[in-house]
Amino acid sequence: IGIFTNTCSLVTFKRPYSRTVTVGNYLYIVSIINQCALLFLLLKFIHILGGFTGHDGLNLISCKIISYILFVLTRTTFWLLSWVTCDRLLMTIFPTSLLSRKPNIAIGISVATMIALSAMHIPDIIYTTIAGDRCIVNFDHPLISLYNRINTLLHYLGTFAIQTIAITLLIILIARSRAKVRGDNTSFGDVFKSMFNSKKELYVTPIIIVLSALPQTILSFSLSCTELSI
Repeated sequence: IGIFTNTCSLVTFKRPYSRTVTVGNYLYIVSIINQCALLFLLLKFIHILGGFTGHDGLNLISCKIISYILFVLTRTTFWLLSWVTCDRLLMTIFPTSLLSRKPNIAIGISVATMIALSAMHIPDIIYTTIAGDRCIVNFDHPLISLYNRINTLLHYLGTFAIQTIAITLLIILIARSRAKVRGDNTSFGDVFKSMFNSKKELYVTPIIIVLSALPQTILSFSLSCTELSI
């Protein structure tokens, strides 16, 4: 299903007209990243099931590379979707701005985001190891372990907060504009409730981000109190 939906997104946003604005370029890049993430997720499953049995060196290298790239790709998607939400908000606040019509801005921000996330996840590739038959990240230094927990919360709660705030502000601005246009006895509160009910599906993405963070956050904090025997 994921491959099919990503392929449809690629076909849609590959069209030149769709990429004349920054949002179109963001979504096109997200589609590419999601397709790559699915590929590395498949490689992750293959590695878990068998890996390079009998080749400890290759097994460790593949474990490090696959986990690292999967982390970077997944969290890059979260941040790019946050930039999409912010871009929509800016388009509402500044409808005549030319920034939203410069697709190269989206490309530059996407590249910068991926580079930043790649740098932030360097400890993951350094401390990833094989424990038994499992590929795990063992942060044996307290400061590195603390950094990992902060890093995890930042990528999930940070993107959740950005998207939630931006979506809420977007709904408020649109509701205020429509309330002024109507000019009747309809209050802003009534218009806001109507807009919220019609746009509440926009909150699905940040909610999914938080829910997907729960397993990793729980493991990150629980394993920090557990000494792993390797």
